[in-house]
Amino acid sequence: MYKVFVNDRAIFFTKDTNIYQRLENVLIIHYFDEAIAHFAYELLKAETKTQFVVFKTNTPQQDFARFVACFELIVAAGGWVNNSEGNTLFIHRLGKWDLPKGKLEENESLEQGAIREVEEECGISELVIEKHLMDTYHLYELEGQIVVKQSVWFLMHTDDHSELIPQTEENITAARWMTPDEIKEIVLNNTYPSIKELVERG
Repeated sequence: MYKVFVNDRAIFFTKDTNIYQRLENVLIIHYFDEAIAHFAYELLKAETKTQFVVFKTNTPQQDFARFVACFELIVAAGGWVNNSEGNTLFIHRLGKWDLPKGKLEENESLEQGAIREVEEECGISELVIEKHLMDTYHLYELEGQIVVKQSVWFLMHTDDHSELIPQTEENITAARWMTPDEIKEIVLNNTYPSIKELVERG
């Protein structure tokens, strides 16, 4: 199953739609082309009751790739960062809790970009990547054009215990180490669906 978020709503590509047929506010589509890709985005962006659009397909991976190709792609990278105490690094940006990430620079690898963005947004160092966690996808409008952002997430750790410094010029008002209980009580009550998925994996 493949997914792309539109704000708090989502578009799915899957072979099995049985679980969705039992839900309300779901539109199941059996045909896909570029016009329908744009229709799905506009439907979820609008103030309608529809919460999910589900493309039923025998080739979800290929059709998801075709869907992404209908829009300009922006690639970002970031991290789920743990410290030696078992706490996880979160930032507060634009009113929500988030994980540090950002767009890649020219000729920069995913790993290099992820580390640089965490360092810049939180004022931290000594970051070590352990493994790739997952990718998330979002559709939104940028300068009048619909784009899809692919965020590539890495599991990292650090032994840096220096004071965190939020990057205020990027609208980050706080950078904070969260315990597992604080993630449940604070982050999950005010974050994005994609971050909730990462919390479940973390």
